[in-house]
Amino acid sequence: MRRLSPPSKRPLVAALFALLAGAVVHPSAAQSIYKSTLPDGHVVYSGKPEKGAAKVEKLPPAAPIIEVDPTATEAQRQREKEQVDQLEKRLAARKTARDKAEAEIFAAKDAIAAAEKSLAAGKEPLPGERVATADGGSRLSEAYFDRVKRLDDEVKVAKERLEKAYRERGALE
Repeated sequence: MRRLSPPSKRPLVAALFALLAGAVVHPSAAQSIYKSTLPDGHVVYSGKPEKGAAKVEKLPPAAPIIEVDPTATEAQRQREKEQVDQLEKRLAARKTARDKAEAEIFAAKDAIAAAEKSLAAGKEPLPGERVATADGGSRLSEAYFDRVKRLDDEVKVAKERLEKAYRERGALE
């Protein structure tokens, strides 16, 4: 007389058998496996739910079996190493470009601050930038307005530099 394994191990053995059978029989067509618990407590594993089952669980499909060619593995490792090296070079170049863009942003901010400081200080007329008027007063000369315009243009150029630096950094992301 043949002896059966205890009931607690039967579902495990059946599940392993079903999973292996599914993977070996046809790995490319991974179908669902159902674990059906019948009202009397028996567990059935099959490709479709059992009718009248008290509980049915859909198990994930088995992973396909992949055969590995040892000669192709070394070539694949070499290709992957080359890809990693190329990626590391691109990342290093990108980091360098990003650092350069950040440095340009800081320099542009400093240039704006310096230009704005010069403009604020330049609002006060310098000696020789006032011209006497006929009524005994004075007015600001063209030299004053040219100097202030030049200082204002320096602020605009510095702000454009900052905007360009932000655009260049944004293009790196």
